[in-house]
Amino acid sequence: MLDERRESARLALHAIVPRTTTNGPGARYGIWVQGCVRHCPGCINSATLEPLGPDDPYFEPPANKGWIDVDQLLRWIKNEHMKEPLEGITVSGGEPFDQKEPLYELLLGAKREGLSTLVFTGYTKEELLGHPGGRRFFKPEPLIDILVDGAYDRNKPVENGLRRSANQRIILLTDRYKDSDLNLPGPLECIIEPDGTIIYTGFVAPPTAMG
Repeated sequence: MLDERRESARLALHAIVPRTTTNGPGARYGIWVQGCVRHCPGCINSATLEPLGPDDPYFEPPANKGWIDVDQLLRWIKNEHMKEPLEGITVSGGEPFDQKEPLYELLLGAKREGLSTLVFTGYTKEELLGHPGGRRFFKPEPLIDILVDGAYDRNKPVENGLRRSANQRIILLTDRYKDSDLNLPGPLECIIEPDGTIIYTGFVAPPTAMG
């Protein structure tokens, strides 16, 4: 029974950014999962689409994709929060809801730390509510403060806050935020790690390297 619980808490992870201000209100811990069954044409995160195999290695931060136990990820989040307070976590991908069990444990753990939760998904809220495994994220109490839902449509591009196509919705599921809280610094963020690694995150493609 213990082994089954540990297996259910293993998350396929693409990358983390311990502190970002582009991916939602305030300073947030950014998490990108690996794997998405939707494969929307033109996806800006195409490297996150292919799922991991069961024998793939464990994740190495910040961006060597692999498996991670949710409790380990929560320890990293808590340590970052203790160094300097975070507002919340943002989960993107890939498709977070293709990994419902570890996603649920991750969001529940973040909420217990007092952190807000923002999740990007290619599914609609209605699709998730229609699935028994998805309903518990919303009822009886929402486990997500902000949901950005809907498949990316490259024929309806926008650069409007947290959306990338006009069909997507930004849904405030709790009263923690209001619309004015979603006025973000910009669509692209450049983060330079202590070792000199450059990480881009946001909602537009990063600039190409100059020759």
